[in-house]
Amino acid sequence: MKKVKDILRKLMLLYKRFLYFLAKLIEKRDDKMVVFESFQGRNISCNPKALYEEMKNNPKYKDYTLVWSLRNPNRTDVKNAVKFESFGYYRALAKAKYWIFNSNPRMFLKPKADQIFVQTWHGTPLKKIGLDVEKQGNALTNKSQMKNIYVEESKKITYMISPSKYCTDKFISAFNMKNVSKENNVLTTGYPRNDYLFKFTKDQCTNIKKELNIPTDKKVVLYAPTFRDNQYSAAEGFKLANYIDFKEAYKELGDDYVILFRAHYFISKKLDVSEYRGFVYDVSSVEDVNTLYAISDMLITDYSSVFFDYANLKRPIVFFMADYDEYKNKTRDFYFDVKELPGPVVFNQQETMAYVKKFIDNFVIDDKYKKFNEKYNYLDGPDVSKKVLDMIIEN
Repeated sequence: MKKVKDILRKLMLLYKRFLYFLAKLIEKRDDKMVVFESFQGRNISCNPKALYEEMKNNPKYKDYTLVWSLRNPNRTDVKNAVKFESFGYYRALAKAKYWIFNSNPRMFLKPKADQIFVQTWHGTPLKKIGLDVEKQGNALTNKSQMKNIYVEESKKITYMISPSKYCTDKFISAFNMKNVSKENNVLTTGYPRNDYLFKFTKDQCTNIKKELNIPTDKKVVLYAPTFRDNQYSAAEGFKLANYIDFKEAYKELGDDYVILFRAHYFISKKLDVSEYRGFVYDVSSVEDVNTLYAISDMLITDYSSVFFDYANLKRPIVFFMADYDEYKNKTRDFYFDVKELPGPVVFNQQETMAYVKKFIDNFVIDDKYKKFNEKYNYLDGPDVSKKVLDMIIEN
């Protein structure tokens, strides 16, 4: 059965390659066309969304055609959309002058010399990525395959967007940018997606809570763990990593709190929280995580990059790392010591809940938190998107 699936997979890949080849023969370049893609067409979010909105709302780009790649293109909130991996998708890529993506496109998709591929990526890394990973790889790709993916990606990149000097250095090593003489193509600008965190209003927060049916009179805790590379099955995909016992959490926190549970986008199986209705809300399907940052009073995470962005809000963060030893020593490892993180690192739920209650009303930013933002978030602000577009299009 596995051999049959492998054969079918290879045939499908050949078919997609043929469609892209045909599209390149048909289409002529449009210097005022941009294709945006987030997480391989799963949604409209992250840095591509921020750059799209800046172009859509800025009169200087009124003559540009802005196209989204989406797995579900039947949306009313975008004017132009193509179905991910359809013939229309390949035609759009062949025609557009600019590709703005936040993750690795398929390996056979290679922009031509007169096209500009902007790789925004999707977060500042704590856990090692790409060529920097020294462990066995993950459930889908071994170390050798992972290395090849990132090496090939570096050859495509025209510009890569980085939020800090730290991140620039990691991108250069993880993508092997020096090997292709592109270390200067990593633009240290700040992250476009974080513009929103400097512009949202109280009224917007109230409206977001109403849309999600979240009480406006309760304290909101966002719980956003990452996925585990080594926890995968062919039938279910990556398994859910939830280390909080919500029944016990409710006993600790009571009716004054709600928990927003946000699974990583790799997780396909939804968490059943019906037993905790009114206390736990599964917000994994909310398209733009920025809206969840805005309405939450504090964040609980583990190794996810969400805390880098969230720290811009100067709100409390608790790092619940129940499987720290296994994750560090067998799965990914980290770029820096967790002692540098802008919040307490804890290893059990009891400590986690104790910090939630301690911080929710009595949080003061300490020197460690300030130094963290000075190192990792010093370029973020309300107009990074404009700055990035000036660099990649105007110049």
